[in-house]
Amino acid sequence: MSRSAKEPEARENLQSVEPDHDVIVIGAGIAGLTAASELSSRGYRVKVLEARERVGGRVWSADFQGQTVDLGAQWLEGTLGNPLVDLCERFGVEHVLWRGEVALADGEGIPLGSDEVESVEGLVEDTLDATRRLAWDTSSDEDLSLADAFVQCLPSGLSDRDRQLACWRLDVDIGSDEAEDLDKISLRCFWDEDVDDTFGGESRVFPSGFGQLAAGLAEGLDVELETQVTEVAYRRHDAVVVTNRGSHCARRVLVTLPIGVLKGGSVRFVPPLPESKLDAIRSLGVGVMNKVFLAFDEPFWPETVEFFGLAAQESELFVEVSSLLPSTGKPILIVWSHGERARAVEALADDVVTTRALATVERLFSKQPPPPKGVLISRWGRDPHALGSYSHMPVGTTFSAVEILGEPVDDTLFFAGEATETAHMATVHGAHLSGLRGSDELAESLGQASSSTRESRDDQNGVGSP
Repeated sequence: MSRSAKEPEARENLQSVEPDHDVIVIGAGIAGLTAASELSSRGYRVKVLEARERVGGRVWSADFQGQTVDLGAQWLEGTLGNPLVDLCERFGVEHVLWRGEVALADGEGIPLGSDEVESVEGLVEDTLDATRRLAWDTSSDEDLSLADAFVQCLPSGLSDRDRQLACWRLDVDIGSDEAEDLDKISLRCFWDEDVDDTFGGESRVFPSGFGQLAAGLAEGLDVELETQVTEVAYRRHDAVVVTNRGSHCARRVLVTLPIGVLKGGSVRFVPPLPESKLDAIRSLGVGVMNKVFLAFDEPFWPETVEFFGLAAQESELFVEVSSLLPSTGKPILIVWSHGERARAVEALADDVVTTRALATVERLFSKQPPPPKGVLISRWGRDPHALGSYSHMPVGTTFSAVEILGEPVDDTLFFAGEATETAHMATVHGAHLSGLRGSDELAESLGQASSSTRESRDDQNGVGSP
């Protein structure tokens, strides 16, 4: 049905249906579950609509060969002041130290000695310092990509090997965090001095899966799974949410759709979102990070090492491998890809991906691995309910886009999710913090409007602001 034919229907539904919920939350990821849990604890009537058959969103823990593994978010990034630590205590979720023991090899699979590793890491650190100074150079308003700035700031006279190792190490360290190639990442935003996105302390991992936090938050909530939202019709203090399983009416709506889904436009808003918000959605980036899990009967790699890196050429699909053996005791390797490599992986059949992943493992350890007893592959870019892994700041973008994305519309539509958090975007703790922010904004809005909601509704004659 055409847009013009549907709008009168949406308007009619909006004016004729009494809200049966205070808040409808679209999306049962960490942001949505956090907000719903907070609002429910304050006595509000909250319903969560989730397109998947599970809660958690991009936090996805699954059974793999008898071990719980995380296909999405995996690390608790810093423990000092991180609100997820409190959630772990609240739900009794075990997390163990990620020591970060690393073994690196060059493009031929030859292990790097400790002196060379130290030299490469020192070179990367010094060059990054130079890119920071470049980003803060007030004489230029031009934004560069982090990749271009890094190459520009590398010392002259480097050997081809040192240059390759340094660029590869930067890509592994930062490209993995951004889930994107560094030629797409804004230098200006990466070094924005007003953004402090880190928590101190050690990194941790979850032997029984990150998904335990999602399950804990969802406990006792009204969550409707396998419910795909297709349209949100709204006016001030009323909204109708249309799904594949019927419609729901609420006083407010919290949208926690991933940035990839917002960019894809599968959910229609009536009236359309403000142009400033649409511009923000268009300007923000979404990267792809994928994993290939390989389970073996016995380990054939150094058992205490958690991360292995292969400084291979750009034509290689995989250059990073991590081991679950230290944290779980299970002989499982994870072969990683991000950015264009990850998108290329998604276009290949499972058997081809497995063959390429095993080839990387063979080069790293200089021995042919035995056939894996199990393989599990993520494809976040092709997941219709994610369309990517998490957000990033492309070249030319500013953090005002993040702020605009998180702003309410007509005091009726509210927004949360990792892409709405300036200081903590692209993290689970950022999603959680955005849910807390969203719940506070909604509680304030509902509290202010609670005594006059019916009178205000009677005065409305159309969709949108009066």
